[in-house]
Amino acid sequence: MRIVGAKHTPPRMEKVIERMAAWEREYAHRDLLGEPEFALGAWMHVQFEAVHPFSDGNGRVGRLLLNLHFLKHSWPPVHVLPPDRERYLRCFDAADAGDLSAFEAFLRVQMARSLVDLLDQVGTKEDALRPLRAFMRGGPYSAKYLALRAGQGHLAAVKASGDWHTSARALKLYRNTLGRRKA
Repeated sequence: MRIVGAKHTPPRMEKVIERMAAWEREYAHRDLLGEPEFALGAWMHVQFEAVHPFSDGNGRVGRLLLNLHFLKHSWPPVHVLPPDRERYLRCFDAADAGDLSAFEAFLRVQMARSLVDLLDQVGTKEDALRPLRAFMRGGPYSAKYLALRAGQGHLAAVKASGDWHTSARALKLYRNTLGRRKA
């Protein structure tokens, strides 16, 4: 079997059951040892996709398993939306080549976006999503700068109708941890 557009060649079908059993044992062992959730989630997802046990739907099943992993550890699900697909694939290729760091960082960014979206729905006024330009009045950042930082994954934000949106809480967190402050 071949994966269209990918360099990776999955194992022959007679090896799939053995590889899936090994994947399941290794995941359970690493989870029991308390490996950090994002590192373990990145490893688990990449290894599942490497086995590629189905003829179709492996990506969807792999992302569902990843979200089950996060839910098990009290994190909300992550969403890989169409605008993030290219970065997802680049990070996945690097992980498949042995470097999980970019994929783990990608998952952290996606989780931040998922949390911002979730808080917009169930949080307080401070969690309400607003367009970036709404934060320019009296703030140290331009909307263009905030959009750049959101696109880089440094500011938790979600894209809606082509524009980045964030919350006052997310912007405050950014300012206190990563952002440059006006002197």
